[in-house]
Amino acid sequence: MNDFVAKKLAEVEAFCKTSALILEKAGINFAQKFSETASILSELSAKTVVSALPSQQKAVFDEKLARTQAKLGKMMELYIGDEWDNPVEVLEWSSFFTGAAAAHCALASALQQDLNTQLSDMSKRYEDALHQVIQDLRSVGAERRQS
Repeated sequence: MNDFVAKKLAEVEAFCKTSALILEKAGINFAQKFSETASILSELSAKTVVSALPSQQKAVFDEKLARTQAKLGKMMELYIGDEWDNPVEVLEWSSFFTGAAAAHCALASALQQDLNTQLSDMSKRYEDALHQVIQDLRSVGAERRQS
């Protein structure tokens, strides 16, 4: 495994960890109202790719993981700000997030053949999450149109 692959795996790991952060910050009301989206994000937050990492790549991986988590956190805070109780903001952010996560997993699956199945499955689950977020946004839009 070269540094590029280790960095891409670190980015995937950062998306998984950020999935948990989204759920934590969005809170129980979000998880109850959008249970399918929350369930998929929760499932993905438990995933990890670190076990495939050779020890000689650990420093590269850890550095990139920390930078990517910080970047995702900043992007998320810029987008949502103090509106974590606003489901539209959380869902709109989640659409960006899940699409980007799916793309990162897809790239990593092509790079790391021994993780191809796991990473392809993760990419598919992030795509599932994106489709669910879109459904949730349509539901919110329909509810708000009625009020």
